[in-house]
Amino acid sequence: MRILIPMNAPARVAVAYVRVSTARQVEEGASLDAQEARIRSWAAGQGIEVASVHVDAGLSGGRADNRPGLQAALVDVCKRRGVLVVYSLSRMARSTKDALEIAEKLRKAGANLASLTEQIDTTSAAGEVIFTVFAAFAQFERRLISERTRTSMDHLRRQGRK
Repeated sequence: MRILIPMNAPARVAVAYVRVSTARQVEEGASLDAQEARIRSWAAGQGIEVASVHVDAGLSGGRADNRPGLQAALVDVCKRRGVLVVYSLSRMARSTKDALEIAEKLRKAGANLASLTEQIDTTSAAGEVIFTVFAAFAQFERRLISERTRTSMDHLRRQGRK
């Protein structure tokens, strides 16, 4: 499976995807801007043009199918046979299943994936395993956050607080 564009591969077009989960992150604005700036910096260093930037502002990464920005980015990158660039896998998918389905869709279209934080190279069997493990950890992190939130909310409710 060929997913991450290697550092020495010929220049291609990049499609950027950025996401934040909460309205507060959207209002503060720094996180979306920081993700896009990091993607543009990486692309410039690779000699790759950023053709488009797709954004999901204030949407959970729990499911891929309810994020219009991600869906548009996938259509765009597959059409261009380019490289989908994300700041981290957790911005793209918090579900192992979604991450693997996205990777397969890209592979079938002749497109690639670059995740800047993890620097995953899935052009080898070992890279494929690492990608799968990181995708599983993104899902694990999401479930931990959910458990902690539920525990905190239950505690506040027992105290009669909101």
